[in-house]
Amino acid sequence: MQDTDTIVAVATPPGEGGVGIVRLSGPTAQAVAACALRSPAGAALAAAWPARTVRVGLLVDPGADGEVIDEVIFVYFAAPRSYTTEDVIEIHCHGSPAVLRRAVSLLVGLGARLAEPGEFTRRAFEAGRLDLNQAEAVADLIRARSDAARRLAVTQLRGGLATVLAASRQALASARARIEAAIDFPDEDLDLLDPHRLIADLTQLREGLAELLENGIRARVLKEGLTVVLAGRPNVGKSALLNALLGKDRAIVDATPGTTRDFLAEEVLWHGSPFTLVDTAGLRADAGEVERLGMERARAKLAEADVVLFVLEATAGWTPEDRAIFAELSDGDGGGSGGGGAGDTNGHSRSLVLVWNKIDLLDTGWRPTRLGEATETAAPGPFAASGVPALWLSATRGDALDELRALLRERLRERAFGAEAHEVLALTIRHEQALQSCCCELDRAVSNLGAKQPVELAALDLQRASRFLGELAGETTSDAVLAEIFNTFCVGK
Repeated sequence: MQDTDTIVAVATPPGEGGVGIVRLSGPTAQAVAACALRSPAGAALAAAWPARTVRVGLLVDPGADGEVIDEVIFVYFAAPRSYTTEDVIEIHCHGSPAVLRRAVSLLVGLGARLAEPGEFTRRAFEAGRLDLNQAEAVADLIRARSDAARRLAVTQLRGGLATVLAASRQALASARARIEAAIDFPDEDLDLLDPHRLIADLTQLREGLAELLENGIRARVLKEGLTVVLAGRPNVGKSALLNALLGKDRAIVDATPGTTRDFLAEEVLWHGSPFTLVDTAGLRADAGEVERLGMERARAKLAEADVVLFVLEATAGWTPEDRAIFAELSDGDGGGSGGGGAGDTNGHSRSLVLVWNKIDLLDTGWRPTRLGEATETAAPGPFAASGVPALWLSATRGDALDELRALLRERLRERAFGAEAHEVLALTIRHEQALQSCCCELDRAVSNLGAKQPVELAALDLQRASRFLGELAGETTSDAVLAEIFNTFCVGK
């Protein structure tokens, strides 16, 4: 990438639409655009355009005898009052892929260069228009799948993390100044270095960063949602339940056991909360080769699940096969939220919910909806004392589906916030790694001070801690990391 180039790209999503926007940015943006833009009557434009004024015109190909490509409107944003802080031209065409391809090709031929992924936002970052967290928030806002994810991205875009970290950075700078002054003026009686007070200050700083890290990891689930895996033996109605929760026929439903041979994943939003629902092959011992492959994939998805819906058949009761599956699902040390937690061998925490399906086929005419209602009376099993919630429903008739959705939304809130219903900043993997490294350096500094090691060691620890906090804002981030971040952006952003 050459920052002195003028770049061009389509800034709207692929496909047909009412409007498609082509964006130019760079020192020659106005000159390049002027070669291809005309007044509605076909006349050349004046040399100086008014900034921030919407104008109507024609997009023409000057090399093809002035062929009109489209009727457009365009806006000029003069540097530095633009997204990139450079001269920016936005040309609003009709949203035809053919029109947009021709427009970009024309502007490249007139001297612009096709933008790299995220290059517009990278220029904004490098010019100081955005810090790195705000730049990442732009990508998060574009990709937001839920209202919660949108709110988190907007908070970050408005400088949320920088505001939260400001006090921590000031406290760390103050601690470094005290240590370095004591090193630089060892013979002066300045009383700058009280080890006990410094240890207390660094411990308090470390606790605040650790809390930010923990809350940020929790809040990430608001962006990514929960993965909900439907599991159980064949023919208990898992596919029918998936279709009922999605509100459409997505999975094949048949009375023949073993119809589902592979997993099927679908995303859904309930009251603005994102979920990924995964239907899996039925688990049983006497299965053929293809079914065994399907069960291997089912177990792999169970290892990734945040919530497992263990689907049982109300008319069959608690079968030996169900007992074996329940033992498998309950095995582990995960301890999921809300009781009934289980974990895989990798320590991934998940929540287990029993779903008794097909209550419309019960002879009693009983229609329960409350969690855990009459569980032992209707179908004895070893789970009543385990804290695993149980819900009775009918996928075909729709009984208690709203209660199941409400339960899953509650699991999402618990995973994101625990017992506290407040919104926090969602962190990226990059944020987490930098904060973890910073906490490690603070721990090392406290240890060195407590062991009365040379104070220069603690000074080095705090110097590294400052560098990791600087990485959060992109102040000390390597070019390789920056390239990795901006390469995840769409080309037009």
